[in-house]
Amino acid sequence: MFREKGTKMAKSQTAGKRAAGVRKAQDKVTAELGKTKAAAENGESRTS
Repeated sequence: MFREKGTKMAKSQTAGKRAAGVRKAQDKVTAELGKTKAAAENGESRTS
């Protein structure tokens, strides 16, 4: 019973970490898109 509870907690923790990682990655992507959009508006089309 205790072991089951422990694995459940560990699973939820890793899931939370994964979600946080995904969120960070999405923020990175949106930041990159914002950069390229700003560059395009300034008349420079730059792909990094």
